Amino acid sequence: MKLLQFKDILIYFSKSLMGKENGEDILWDLAKNYISKSGFVDCVIYLVDQPKQVLVQKAAYGPKIQETLS
Repeated sequence: MKLLQFKDILIYFSKSLMGKENGEDILWDLAKNYISKSGFVDCVIYLVDQPKQVLVQKAAYGPKIQETLS
């Protein structure tokens, strides 16, 4: 990824944080919009549950997700 393209993505997401109510809103926005900005097909975001030492899926977006929502 070119440096200028990376900077544009960072600027976009720093602006998109404004108005978000909570962390989940940020994660869903990131999953949905990162793929279009970066050229990926899909995106899944996990957070670590420290006490259980497992990854927990918090947001996902892509063709398979859209099929289940239709």
